[in-house]
Amino acid sequence: MAKTRKVILEVLFEGTDISDEINSGITSFSYTDNLDKADEISLTIADLDKKWINSWAPLKGESITPSIKVIEEDGETTLKCGEFSIDKRNFQGPPDTLKIGALSIDVTSNFNRVKKNRAIENTTLKAVCEKISDENELTLVFLSEEDEDINRVEQIEETDSTFLYQLAKDYAKSLKVLDKKLVIFDEEEYESKDAIKTIKKTEVKSYSFGDEEFDTWDGFEINYFDQDLKETLTASGTLEFRDGYKDNTNRILKLNDSYSVSGSKEEKEKQLEAVGWAKLREKNKAEVQGEISLMGDVDIVAGVVIKTSGFGIYDYKYLVTQAVHSTGSGYNTKIKIRRVLDF
Repeated sequence: MAKTRKVILEVLFEGTDISDEINSGITSFSYTDNLDKADEISLTIADLDKKWINSWAPLKGESITPSIKVIEEDGETTLKCGEFSIDKRNFQGPPDTLKIGALSIDVTSNFNRVKKNRAIENTTLKAVCEKISDENELTLVFLSEEDEDINRVEQIEETDSTFLYQLAKDYAKSLKVLDKKLVIFDEEEYESKDAIKTIKKTEVKSYSFGDEEFDTWDGFEINYFDQDLKETLTASGTLEFRDGYKDNTNRILKLNDSYSVSGSKEEKEKQLEAVGWAKLREKNKAEVQGEISLMGDVDIVAGVVIKTSGFGIYDYKYLVTQAVHSTGSGYNTKIKIRRVLDF
């Protein structure tokens, strides 16, 4: 016999609980939890008494903090979505409805709006992140076990958001802003975690899996002219085996950009090799991807690892890169996943 479950959407608006006032009017809600970009929510409300188009009309930049509570026979669980900043509002009818869109980044801040120019020297990745976090009144959460030395980095006509996102990516890190926090983390460290659960084919509503052939590689090669040593430094690496291929394709990723390395020649070459493997991971990480729709599950969020069973050659360990939790016609979860890399 199927378990009885009840799903309740709890909503704080500018810190005030308005759940009782709006729950009867909510026609749909979705929360998109992304691994390495801003999260989003969408909320549609029936405006039967015309309050939302008048005195209750929300303003862009105001905060909304939703949670999904699931009550079952054996207890209750809650998915706290976090605090969001309203960036869209749309009224339409008949019947009169309000659709609210909001982001986990404060839409009134300069973090993703104002372009800047500057150079930062003799620093580390964490120090750069701390500096920009402080400037934007964000709390830095640096989850990576390793910090990288940086000789010099330039921000040229870029927003702080774009600049930091690319800088993190250059060092095999990911960036996300949520709940007024700037979070820096290492996807490889996330991939190494144990799976929180196994999703069986018999449990899903729909699924799709596929292989990405374009822009994936067997190895890398770096040739970098060092101005201090006045010589070309090299680094390379090759995968022994690529699952899904009859033979290796012998496609080598050529990396000839300028890199921030320091120390002796041996230390610089070691740093270049680490950069090469990071770039190869970035290219190959989307090689095997999938999407799965299933009954709403508050435990499945971006950044967790799951396993699959019953999908044949696609039974692997996967990192969840996006989880969309939606209510309206029942509570459903749709996830995007990518296979965990073995290097």
